[in-house]
Amino acid sequence: MKDVVVIGSGISGLFSAYWCVKNSLSVSVVSKSQKPETNGLNTLNLFLGAHRSLFDEVLKFARGDGFVGFKNLADKAFLNWLLKFGVNQTRPSKKLEILTRRYGLKSYEIYQNLASEIGEFEFENRGEALVFFDDKKYKFMLENIKFNDENFEILDIRDENTLGLVKNGVKGALNLKKNARLDAQKLYENLKAFLERSGVTFVTDEIVDYEVGADGVRSVIGRLGRYEASSFIQASGDDKNLVKKLGVNFDLISAKIYEVSFEANEDISPKMPLMIDDFGLNIDAKNGLVNIVTKPQINAKDALVDIKEINENLAKLKPYTSFFELKNPTFKAKNLAFTPNSLPIFGRDESYKNLLYISGFGLNESLFAPCVSQILTDMIVRGVSNENSDDVLLFSGIYA
Repeated sequence: MKDVVVIGSGISGLFSAYWCVKNSLSVSVVSKSQKPETNGLNTLNLFLGAHRSLFDEVLKFARGDGFVGFKNLADKAFLNWLLKFGVNQTRPSKKLEILTRRYGLKSYEIYQNLASEIGEFEFENRGEALVFFDDKKYKFMLENIKFNDENFEILDIRDENTLGLVKNGVKGALNLKKNARLDAQKLYENLKAFLERSGVTFVTDEIVDYEVGADGVRSVIGRLGRYEASSFIQASGDDKNLVKKLGVNFDLISAKIYEVSFEANEDISPKMPLMIDDFGLNIDAKNGLVNIVTKPQINAKDALVDIKEINENLAKLKPYTSFFELKNPTFKAKNLAFTPNSLPIFGRDESYKNLLYISGFGLNESLFAPCVSQILTDMIVRGVSNENSDDVLLFSGIYA
């Protein structure tokens, strides 16, 4: 019997297994698929307030305007979630911004030391350009920047090399100086290889139920087998069906982003990652490829690539770019899980104390997973309850 069974092999699942290994715990990772689940962005955004395009879409919805990005609007559970999301966004929380930076910077520290152990994954703490096509939005941001601000820097938009293919209609750009980037694919591959070398067992199976007793969860039941452990960590993203069997209903909504990659010359390759505030797009370039990541398509539960949705996202960007060809493109869909308050869900189950959850990161799994999974594993090692964990009480969506 293992000390810990981790359910799910995404970034948060792998980091949970990593911290188990670092604490000399035996661990198995059980997942219905062993393909890389790099659902986090390559860019790590410490500034939640800098990106409000998703909230803008909610406001359009409330006004009855048409837009692309939301599916199954007749779903009452989704409409209830959307209402909660809107309420949270109309009351911007300074506390949330402080906590985002606090826990994000802890993950930065982990990343800075991790490469020497698992291999290079191109972690770079060199900022990201926040680009505005709306003059009012840009001026609003400028009004809130302090002189010699350690977080923001005004960029010279006359330097076309910085923005690459974005050539037209730019009203201004700010360098989010504390944002970082990494290669999420390399991180996943290197971390999994390290875990395999460290004796972690990877099992391909779909967990469909828990076996519980008076003393907690005894095992998880898969389609192919039964897996026992002293503790269990559920890191299965937007899958709510498993915990519902225990009477738990997390306030999560499924979403999907698309990543478009294509070969590009130097003259249209941005010299630093770009966040297009108006459209919720992220653009970066590496090794002769430009990558465009679309805004989330909320309440999309499938993993299919919707070319129409991708084209509509790219069409919004087209008037602001020079001509570029999608040369040898690849298209990927990535599934995410959002909470309505931007807080990840982590901590112990209220009834079964040896079951812990880690989920609901939205776009920020790569940003928070290293730090949050360390907190979770430390709770197992030291026998800490939710009530006695300042981190759970401050930052987990369990009690929000």
